[in-house]
Order: sequence, then structure tokens, then C-alpha cells
Amino acid sequence: MHRFRRGLLVQLAGEIQSMVDGKPLAGLIRPEFIRAQWQAHNQGYDRSDILWGLLLIDRWMQQHGWLSLNGPLKDGYAGGTHVR
Repeated sequence: MHRFRRGLLVQLAGEIQSMVDGKPLAGLIRPEFIRAQWQAHNQGYDRSDILWGLLLIDRWMQQHGWLSLNGPLKDGYAGGTHVR
């Protein structure tokens, strides 16, 4: 599984860079942390587990409308009702 994820990150480099350049995980995690993990990975340190997990959570949050922690969060599965 490890090699699979590492190879998949190569194919998803553009997606990860977009996450790094944007507001990752709706501001839940400091962008500097994600940027440092991406830079370390690109320098040869294996950060595939961290980056894969962050990418999945980021995409899930986007698909469910959790784009900002500044406003009310809405869950698409709850019919648009406020979560907080």
C-alpha cells in the first residue's frame, strides 16, 4: 500500500499543490504545516501518509460544503442544516 500511495501522490501533485496554495481544510490546519510536509516530501522524505490523509479530508470538506470555518458550517447530507 505504501508504494501505491507514494505513486498516487506523484499523479496528484497538481491537486496537492492547489491544496497547499489555497485555504486547506477550510483553515482547520495551518497552511505552513501542510506546505512544510509537501516541501519535505518533494525533497525525498516520505510524507505520503500525511499528505494523502490531508488531501482526502480536504476534498471531503469541499464536497460537503465545509469551505470556511468563519461562517456557519453546513452539512450537505443534513439537508443544508447548520452544524454549528
